[in-house]
Amino acid sequence: MLFAIARLGKKEFTTKEVDKAYQEAIQKSLPEDRLEASLEKLVQLRVLRRTDVKAYELKEKIKNLKR
Repeated sequence: MLFAIARLGKKEFTTKEVDKAYQEAIQKSLPEDRLEASLEKLVQLRVLRRTDVKAYELKEKIKNLKR
């Protein structure tokens, strides 16, 4: 999930954008409920902040991600 978010290259994003980036990176999609649960867990861990319904913001930019 974090890899897909980092590939977006921006600080604010929507659930749809994460879903698309995840599909491109992993070559398969997550069910919507699992995607939202994963994003909500990242909010609880204070990696993300919710900005709107189905919209999020990174607390800090993800740096030095190589794969």
